Amino acid sequence: HRVDRRQRQMCIRDRDIPNLSGMVAPQKIRVDISACYGLDYEGARNRAVEEALSNPAITHLFFVDDDILLPLNAIERLIDYNLPIVSGVYCKKNPTLESVVSYITEDEQYVFGNQMLKPDLNNLTPVKVGCVGLGMAMVETQVFKRYPDLRKFQFIHETNPDGTKGRCLIGEDSLFVQRAAQLGIPTFAVPGIVGVHVDFKTGNYYAPPEIVDPATRVLRKHWEEHYTKMACDPKELAAADVVDVFGMAKNVVR
Repeated sequence: HRVDRRQRQMCIRDRDIPNLSGMVAPQKIRVDISACYGLDYEGARNRAVEEALSNPAITHLFFVDDDILLPLNAIERLIDYNLPIVSGVYCKKNPTLESVVSYITEDEQYVFGNQMLKPDLNNLTPVKVGCVGLGMAMVETQVFKRYPDLRKFQFIHETNPDGTKGRCLIGEDSLFVQRAAQLGIPTFAVPGIVGVHVDFKTGNYYAPPEIVDPATRVLRKHWEEHYTKMACDPKELAAADVVDVFGMAKNVVR
């Protein structure tokens, strides 16, 4: 089915999802958008799974973090691969542009090695991966129906000597991919489907230099028409409180 342009724009405004401005549902695909504000990482993903499974007409669940700008053809392309779990690739929010996707390779010295899967606009071949951020990932709903254990996203924390929860050991996205692999469901990522990571605190954009100018940290003009847009200044979206899940921030308000 197709959602016309007017309906799509109304849906985005009503649900106040600023990073999906300019998005239009692809031909022959119906896209329903659901926002999970006010929830933590685990709660938001679990809520999304519940909503998707409550409607038997939904065939795929596409996770989109609110700080990711999507290529306008990302959904259509990812569906066409017919893979149970498939993701695009995006970088961390730092100048080194580390990828959030990694894969395991053979290593003569250490038996195996872990390599980052870098964005590559010329490569549209899916790569089997061992870890992927779920900021722009698609999962067939059949995966959750067939394996109920995968419906619950959670972090694994170490336990402090006093019995309280310690630092995070495994994120909810990595754990999901690992659990799926144990069940025989591989996860793939496509290097050529590249997301743009937005830092709400600074307003900077992060992606390969072909897409984002490393000097100004904004989208190059040529790419503006190919991506969703922020409906406002990203710095207006920065939260006053920060939950430092991975223990990386120097200043944290709890």
